[in-house]
Amino acid sequence: METSIFHLHRVMKRILDTFIASSNSLYGMPSAARAWHTTMSAFLEREVCETVGFEKSMWRVVIDGHRILLGAHIDDFVIACANWPILDAFRMRLLEAYEGTYEGLLEQ
Repeated sequence: METSIFHLHRVMKRILDTFIASSNSLYGMPSAARAWHTTMSAFLEREVCETVGFEKSMWRVVIDGHRILLGAHIDDFVIACANWPILDAFRMRLLEAYEGTYEGLLEQ
């Protein structure tokens, strides 16, 4: 488990480093990212999520025996779960809480 979390973190970091290098100042005020992280963290705490290791932008939660992993960078999220109905219900609660939009499945 820890190896797969480390691998997910490493992949996300590589993607995020590339993104940050190409779009350094897309998000307006410097405090915006911190405010969003605080807001999102509050939602995830209500969902009984816990941070993964030392990383404060990765969370996990087990719902009905199914593990959900969530990684975030500013306002971009990757949510993974092997059980589609559990994942979909979690995603809908997240979108409803913040009037978000669903951009579809992540594909390679």
